[in-house]
Amino acid sequence: MTLCRVPEPRSLGSNTTKESRKKYIARKKKVVGDVLNEILPERLDQDGQLRRQLLHEVGLDHGLFVADAEDIQLSVPELMTLREESRMGSNQMRDFKANLEALKPILKGILLPSCIKEVMAKFEKLEPLEICSTSHHLVTSQKENRRGQCVYWRL
Repeated sequence: MTLCRVPEPRSLGSNTTKESRKKYIARKKKVVGDVLNEILPERLDQDGQLRRQLLHEVGLDHGLFVADAEDIQLSVPELMTLREESRMGSNQMRDFKANLEALKPILKGILLPSCIKEVMAKFEKLEPLEICSTSHHLVTSQKENRRGQCVYWRL
């Protein structure tokens, strides 16, 4: 059994400054990191999968979403597919990224990569990208009297 000393809890006052809030968060981050290292030492979790799963589960219990940034960020081929299928240019993609990050600042640099125009330009120089989209007719009711379409994209 491993014991970890957790300091006496202190709360933030209603009139705290940004600087004191930053320091408070930094201290709490260190405490949580220390507790995580105590219950799951690196020798037991070399690839970090147990830690990720644990943080994900704890986040779900508290109404938070915890994930790796690499799992969420769109890859360059996915960006190119999005650009081509939505018929946007590079400037429009940059504007879309800026608008999305203005609406949800927490997504800055996570969902779409920074320097998006440069990333797409480098990818286009390497090889031309052919995107094929097809519409498939689907039956959408049990009586087979309503039909719908589903679009599939392929690189």
